Amino acid sequence: MTIGGEAMPKRALITGITGQDGSYLAEYLLAQGYEVWGLVRGQSNPRVRRVRQLLGEVRLVRGDLLDQGSLISAVERSSPPRCTTWRRSPTCRCRGSRPS
Repeated sequence: MTIGGEAMPKRALITGITGQDGSYLAEYLLAQGYEVWGLVRGQSNPRVRRVRQLLGEVRLVRGDLLDQGSLISAVERSSPPRCTTWRRSPTCRCRGSRPS
């Protein structure tokens, strides 16, 4: 990938990396040769260990989507030309009628 004639690093920052979709995306990007960074909300998250075991090459950085300062810090540390969010909204609910 190039912009203005300069090669951009293959690096991605994934928020929601501890979820199913985020971890699959990380696995895919690693296979494509990307340096993958994942945003996690602290060490008390039990899924962090699982992500580290499955994807040892992923670099994890602490942060929270609701904390602008931590997001800026995560982007500065990882310097991704691409940032993607894989997080389901906690207020997302299925609406509509169920088939009978």
